[in-house]
Amino acid sequence: MDVFNTPVSRKGTYCTQWDFCEDRFGVKDVLPFSISDMDLPIP
Repeated sequence: MDVFNTPVSRKGTYCTQWDFCEDRFGVKDVLPFSISDMDLPIP
């Protein structure tokens, strides 16, 4: 289960959860807890 221990950055990939926080909240350093999903690497 190494896939759960590998951090994945979704910033800059047009991910709604990460890339549109500044548009929504007006600041860059917000943690988006509004969307419930997991950032796992894809095969």
